[in-house]
Amino acid sequence: MATPSRSLLSLPPEILYEIADYLPPEGILALKLAHPVLHHTFLLPRFENTVPSDCTRFAIREYLADKKSRTSTIRCLLCKKTYPQSMFSTSESFACKQLYKSDGRLAEVIQYPKRVCSWHVGLLTRVIRANAGGRDEWTSTMGKWCMHCGRIRDWNECTCECNSCPVIPIRTYTRYMSNNMEWKNFRFRREVPVENESGWTENLFVEEKYCTKASG
Repeated sequence: MATPSRSLLSLPPEILYEIADYLPPEGILALKLAHPVLHHTFLLPRFENTVPSDCTRFAIREYLADKKSRTSTIRCLLCKKTYPQSMFSTSESFACKQLYKSDGRLAEVIQYPKRVCSWHVGLLTRVIRANAGGRDEWTSTMGKWCMHCGRIRDWNECTCECNSCPVIPIRTYTRYMSNNMEWKNFRFRREVPVENESGWTENLFVEEKYCTKASG
């Protein structure tokens, strides 16, 4: 006998109210917009006398935005600016070499959140200086990217307590470099588009420009 599936709609109102106690205004609004039953279950009067933060205002505007307007432009989760859809592909970033699918559409070069614009790809990389003749390589690992301050939590001190801005799991890249090298710039490159999730860690290349530091 199959186990009946559970959803928010199957929960008693008492539990739904308990959940609501932990949600910011835009979280409750998101639930209200998810289903007519939830719309009539949750109320927003307790927020009437509060001043919402800029992040809360942004989240609410996104929930209420006309779906038709999203077909041409998207508002970036990080910088909160609106750009054409094409600007949300890593192929449009200066940190990546453009890659195309067989149908002519832009393909992703590295794994990247869909609603973060390509201007921020560089935030996923860092350079760590090693002693001369020391470690000299690229490494990649998963980290957490705060959409409030833009920092990678695994790299920097992030004390953000914003309930409106998400923290996104993301693959990050570190360049270990010996001190006798002067790093200029880099660019990620792929020969073919990624077909599945496991492919993000395969066949990724980095084009670099650097020179030896002048002695003395």
